[in-house]
Amino acid sequence: ISYYAERRDRDLFIQSQLLEAARKKLEVSATRLDYLSRQDALTELANRRHFDEVMTLEWHRAARSGSPIAVLMIDIDHFKHYNDAMGHVNGDSCLRNVAQLIAANARRPGDLAVRYGGEEFLLLYPGTDKVTACAHAVRLLTALREARIPQAPGLPRDIVSVSIGIATVVPGTIMLEPEEL
Repeated sequence: ISYYAERRDRDLFIQSQLLEAARKKLEVSATRLDYLSRQDALTELANRRHFDEVMTLEWHRAARSGSPIAVLMIDIDHFKHYNDAMGHVNGDSCLRNVAQLIAANARRPGDLAVRYGGEEFLLLYPGTDKVTACAHAVRLLTALREARIPQAPGLPRDIVSVSIGIATVVPGTIMLEPEEL
């Protein structure tokens, strides 16, 4: 009887260890899956889903504190022409290069660089007023000019350029929901 009891205890111990190892492996996989579901695979920036979640949190935080929030929307100029003339592989490379420059402008812990759509990007700057947001945009434009990413032939410019729209607001004063911004 002692032998069977000891064997049962050993079997139970081994099973509990196997279950714990499987639980840890599942936890790691779930964490990795969550990370991948929030990241754009091509550019490694946050994706729109992650932006929507962060924007809601930052919006409510800014509304409580009365601080401004700024969003820069960045669009690569003539990107369809670039893709058509240079091919999708080169287009992907261009997107990655521009994304790196954008990511470099998200310096503070709350800042967020996002691939919003095909060639559209966002920079979210909590606690940032209009003047500072404009300074961020100028810094990004300067970095892009200095990077000298070649533009596809057939356009007046020889390097890739972007257009940037800037919106700032103190949540709750003029706009009540983040979607309005």
